[in-house]
Amino acid sequence: MSLASPSTPEPAAPAPPDYAQEVRIAVVMYGGVSLAIYINGIAQELLRLVRATSAGYVVGRDKNDDTATERVYRKLSFLLADESKDLANAQANMADRDSAAPTRFVFLSVSSPRPA
Repeated sequence: MSLASPSTPEPAAPAPPDYAQEVRIAVVMYGGVSLAIYINGIAQELLRLVRATSAGYVVGRDKNDDTATERVYRKLSFLLADESKDLANAQANMADRDSAAPTRFVFLSVSSPRPA
C-alpha cells in the first residue's frame, strides 16, 4: 500500500508587472540621537513611496494602510509614465484601481555612516 499522494500541479506564479520605467533612489541618512525621530519619519515616507508602486500593492486594501501619500505617489507613477505629462490623462489611466503602476520606485541603499 502506497502512501504517496497523486501529484497536484503547482499553481502558476503571477506574471511580474511590466513597468515602463524605474526610478532608483539612494539615500544616506546621517545623524545622532537628536535626529532619530526625523530619520524614522523619512524612512517611513520612503517606505510608503516604494510600497505604493510595488507589484503586490492593492489600492484600498485597508483604510489604515492606504495613506493619502501613497495615493499621491501612485498618481506620480502614472504621471511619470504618461508621455504627454498631462495630469488628466494620468488620472484617467489610474481610474482602473487594480492596474499595476507603470513606474516603480526603488531604493538602492539606505544607510547611516558612523561619525569619524
